[in-house]
Amino acid sequence: MEIEEICLKDKILDSWAPPELKKKLLSKEHSLDEIVEACQAEEQINKQSEAMQKPTVEAINKIEARKAKLEPVQQPVRRIPVALEDKVAVKLDEGLKRDIIESLTSLIVLAFKENGDIRLCVDMRLANKAIRRENYPLPTFESFMTKLRGARFFSRLDLKDAYHQQELDEDSREITTFITPMGLFRYKRLMFGVNSAPEIFQSHLEQLLVDFPNVMNYIEDVIIFGESQEEHDKTVRDVRKVFEENNVLLNDQKCV
Repeated sequence: MEIEEICLKDKILDSWAPPELKKKLLSKEHSLDEIVEACQAEEQINKQSEAMQKPTVEAINKIEARKAKLEPVQQPVRRIPVALEDKVAVKLDEGLKRDIIESLTSLIVLAFKENGDIRLCVDMRLANKAIRRENYPLPTFESFMTKLRGARFFSRLDLKDAYHQQELDEDSREITTFITPMGLFRYKRLMFGVNSAPEIFQSHLEQLLVDFPNVMNYIEDVIIFGESQEEHDKTVRDVRKVFEENNVLLNDQKCV
């Protein structure tokens, strides 16, 4: 384990974890991601416990006044470890510059990537209850294997920041609002955590690729295949042209 990661773990435990949780986490080897998740879960449990102990007041004319099954909610703030605030600030600034989010409440959740970077996610569990699903079917392994029969040449194209290439309607952005130490933000693009995101993106990409019988996609991963090198190479060129015309960006490092 690198010294930098050990120091980061110690900082998070010292500034965030209660003594009992800190002792428990130190008793065994845990990844940085597991430590952050455990601290966030402990904090959430404590806040829920405090909320349950507060007295409630019965609303007058509750039935007549209620116009929707789901009412607006505000989730408690989930603190970000001091040791990670700089990384979060960089990610927020990057999202603003790339027009992915905009400054203005859901909770922010940190996911760690293999390269040490972080991904900003939003806790959408409550918001997802108000989102109407499209129920568009995702392809199965069996459907892939049936179409690949006889193919000898293959390529895989990977979309860069796939969900973020799908713009959200203005009316849909408010539900993605999240709070950070740097203020309120909301997404302008589709993002991880939305329960209908995979089916929305699958449907959109299939529409772009509908004219190619030897192309399939599973969300952002696009498979191109052919019985001959000529058929395969021509399709790769044609698909890249369609993507270029529709402003779809590829992650060249993951394309094979």
